[in-house]
Amino acid sequence: MTHLSLTFLGPFQVTLTQTPVTAFESDKVRALLAYLAVEMNQAHHRSVLADLLWPDQTEQRARTNLRHVLLKLRQAIGDQTADPPFLLISRTTVQFNPVSDHHLDVAAFCEHLATSTVHAHHQLETCQTCMDQLRQAAASYRGDFLDGFYMADSSVFEEWVLLNREQFHRQALDTFFHLAAYHERRNEVEEAGRYAQRQIELEPWREEAHRQLMRLLALSGQRSTALAQFETCRRILANELGVEPAAETVALYEQIKAGALKQPDEAEAERITLGDSPAIPRRAPVARRNQDWGEAPDISIFYGRQVEQAQLEQWLVTDRCRLIVLLGMGGMGKTALTAKMTKALAGQFEFVFWRSLVNAPPLDEVLRACLQFLSTFQLAVMPETLAERLALLFDYLRRHRCLLVLDNVESIMQAGDRAGAYRPGYEPYGQLIQRMGETDHQSCLLLTSREKPKELARLEVDTAAVRSLQLAGLEARAGRELLLAGGLSGPTGLIAALLDRHSGNPLALKLISRTIQELFNDDIAAFLDEETAIFDDIRDVLDQQFGRLSPMEREIIIWLAIEREAVPVQALATNLIHSGSRRAFLEALRSLQRRSLLDVAQREGDGHGGGFTLQNVVNEYITDCLIDAVCREIEAEEPGISAPLLSDVNFQGVAVEEADNSFFNHYALLKAQAKEYIRDCQSRLILQPVAERLVRHLGQAELVQRLQQRLRQLQAGGLRLPGYAAGNILNLLLYLGVDVRGADFSGVAVWQAYLRGVALPGINFSQADLTGTVFTDTFGPVGAVAYSPQNPDRRPASRFRTEREAAGPLDPVGQLLAVGSSSGEIRLWHVAGAQPYAILKGHT
Repeated sequence: MTHLSLTFLGPFQVTLTQTPVTAFESDKVRALLAYLAVEMNQAHHRSVLADLLWPDQTEQRARTNLRHVLLKLRQAIGDQTADPPFLLISRTTVQFNPVSDHHLDVAAFCEHLATSTVHAHHQLETCQTCMDQLRQAAASYRGDFLDGFYMADSSVFEEWVLLNREQFHRQALDTFFHLAAYHERRNEVEEAGRYAQRQIELEPWREEAHRQLMRLLALSGQRSTALAQFETCRRILANELGVEPAAETVALYEQIKAGALKQPDEAEAERITLGDSPAIPRRAPVARRNQDWGEAPDISIFYGRQVEQAQLEQWLVTDRCRLIVLLGMGGMGKTALTAKMTKALAGQFEFVFWRSLVNAPPLDEVLRACLQFLSTFQLAVMPETLAERLALLFDYLRRHRCLLVLDNVESIMQAGDRAGAYRPGYEPYGQLIQRMGETDHQSCLLLTSREKPKELARLEVDTAAVRSLQLAGLEARAGRELLLAGGLSGPTGLIAALLDRHSGNPLALKLISRTIQELFNDDIAAFLDEETAIFDDIRDVLDQQFGRLSPMEREIIIWLAIEREAVPVQALATNLIHSGSRRAFLEALRSLQRRSLLDVAQREGDGHGGGFTLQNVVNEYITDCLIDAVCREIEAEEPGISAPLLSDVNFQGVAVEEADNSFFNHYALLKAQAKEYIRDCQSRLILQPVAERLVRHLGQAELVQRLQQRLRQLQAGGLRLPGYAAGNILNLLLYLGVDVRGADFSGVAVWQAYLRGVALPGINFSQADLTGTVFTDTFGPVGAVAYSPQNPDRRPASRFRTEREAAGPLDPVGQLLAVGSSSGEIRLWHVAGAQPYAILKGHT
């Protein structure tokens, strides 16, 4: 039997039955193999693969290239003779065969991590089973993902590689950290030092690893070497990041220098491990074919909830409930508990499908993805109506044991007094929930929500297979463990008072833990004396936290809320319109992580994610703050009303007094160059609420007048200052249905305006900065542009250009346009209506 071995953690290596495969025609063939193998959890449309490898070519040419590369790939890996084949190829899709005889180091690496993630243990570093899994994962990691492999002519593929490279890199660091901590607890200095050193090799500025190495050296009698390690750490941080070591690192240095470092007891070892443990969730494993975890978080550390876990297990496995709803206030840990339990019990189901509703996707969008998944991507024709799609869904749910999870259901519900009612356009979710509870099937729909759907009250009374669980705060022991993990300890009575004051809310406890350490010098009593307000909603804590942020920290967190998905550091930095130092930017990110306001998300199997993101409740809070701030500025006609929040920002060499320092100018309400589904979310969750509130308060005519006045103010300055205000104005006008033909946007920065499909005759963009703006069609170099000498209002010749063509002069009466092509053709067009007239061939 032919065995294919794929090694991508490190340099690209492929062997076929132990024989190295080197006869790949090109890097495109290698790239296609790598992508298909790593993303083997689903079939990929040919158009997607063509765009991945040839993003700058026409669709026809890209698909022709794909056919050729696919043939060469099959020849290189012996796919024609393999049984079963390595590739599953249809007329429209291509997929790497998950059941073929192969070994993929990436999949093995992720599976070992996944096994340790779902395994039940009190603490990772004391679990022998999990440590064995981590050792195997560590052995799989030979180096960075596709190290040394680059595809300069495909930015899309390069982005995929870079995201995976960073995520696997983070996972490896996390793995080496836990292994070093495990061996350090067992006083196995050599092994612990080896794993600490591997972290430093991968990331020389990683302070957690330097601290591990300093402790190991000091406790093994190498005090001077430990102190030298601190100096090495300080020098690297200064050279690479321009920052000083963290307070924990300095404190350890002083302890070693004074000869006061002692072998920690079990409790102290746990505090050190939890306190140093990087807050980086592991990447979800390469998904099994029948598990689509969507946006589900990876839960490596979990506190308490034993009673709730047992209850959910009984409902899911023993009682085989059809509908379960997990309820609780924001930050209570509903998503974490659901992810913990569903991953632990995934083996009880044939299919597991998870989707977050935090960005309020319409049910149609979720159903499409779910039906394709349940059909194992064999569904050739999607039913047209909602009723037909629901009928097909329930056919699958009856024939298979499926677990469907919809997280953050409150995102599709109305605000205000109508609790449990759906937002306009989202009522079909109610039909789904109703039918899940009433219809006989062998599957389960699990929902998490801050509000109880209105259908649930009657279903719980009438149907034994429908259950809900109200999630309360953490119990005392779990709350203490969480605070200890954040580096906060104290007398039992004070800890109990802290837990009671914040209702045991895990997110609230994480946030206030860092506040107590940084502002109150670990004095819990002083914090409790000052914080007199009774906590009854996570937003009370977020109000306090947001008020303590620096302007740079506020700016970063607001942009993360706008992005609606995980963002790499470089992409996040490009959003900012100020010219602050990179050091200040990195320090702000670091500070936000310490405050537990940022998560580091790992890339999921569907290709989304990777980078910094916000917890859902924080994202919602910041989005509301942004909407409110923008609306207040426009309603009050005071562009600088929010300027105090940004008062120490330096705008690209422009004094703050001269810059438009408003939220409306500082942030894009919609990013034109975002992925389509993200742009739709931004429009639905940011642009639309702003427009609707302003129309409600001002009326549309008054709003349009104020937006036009704001545009004139931008133009009056004459400086073309950086910012998003003009782009926001244009996006709002288009959302309101205003005719922008003939509008004057000259001389201003029109950033991130989405103009695809918009008629723009007569609009004036002269001397405008169009950074990030998207038009209907992209175009290459224009060979020539000609206008009729008798009618200067005729359409420009570029309207009629096709690829590799140059526009020639109009005829004397201005009725025809001649377009010359590098293929030797001359095409004649009727100017009126842009209709073809004739094609003349054979010209050079």
